[in-house]
Amino acid sequence: MAKIPRVKTHEYSYVKMWLHTLIGVISMESHGMFESRIYKVWTGMKQRCDNKNNVAYKNYGGRGISYDKSWEKFTKFYADMGDPPKGLTIDRIDNNGNYCKENCRWVSKKVQQNNMRTTIFLVMGGVRLSIHDWADKIGIDYEVLHGRHYKLGWSDKRTLTEKVRLKNKLFLYKGKEYRIGELAKMVGLNTSTLSMRMSKQGWTLERAMKTKVGVI
Repeated sequence: MAKIPRVKTHEYSYVKMWLHTLIGVISMESHGMFESRIYKVWTGMKQRCDNKNNVAYKNYGGRGISYDKSWEKFTKFYADMGDPPKGLTIDRIDNNGNYCKENCRWVSKKVQQNNMRTTIFLVMGGVRLSIHDWADKIGIDYEVLHGRHYKLGWSDKRTLTEKVRLKNKLFLYKGKEYRIGELAKMVGLNTSTLSMRMSKQGWTLERAMKTKVGVI
């Protein structure tokens, strides 16, 4: 009788994962959804939880995050979650919990970012908001607030109340956001000239950009 070769543990795990993926693909193809966005969401979820070589594994499978056993099959996942609304992404309500129907929802990127373990919240005047929400509320760029608090170690109050240097502020010009250096270069002015016109002389952005040097 032929001797059956022994299979190494890591080889068995690889074959098992490959079979699960193959089963999912076959099920998907029968529905003609192989290229759909919901398929990519499903495979992305499984990769984060199962594949140790995935860059995001440490924050999911590496923390013990898994998914409902029935969601091994795409058809069950799709039946529970449906098609993702445009602009929304899958999110776990309890980010320490698993992926399952009861703990998953479709949300915007902003809501998802506010629900992450790494989200930074600041408190001022009894109001507690994420840095993203504070940026919207007080009109200071998120990167500026994040840098003040996380990199410079400023207090919540100083982070939110310190005046913004014009070089770090974003200005809306013709429907797009630019920093003052970019705007100055656009019209052939020195950054310091453009900055002085607005901060010292109180000119509007439009006037400061359109007025030639030496003309008042």
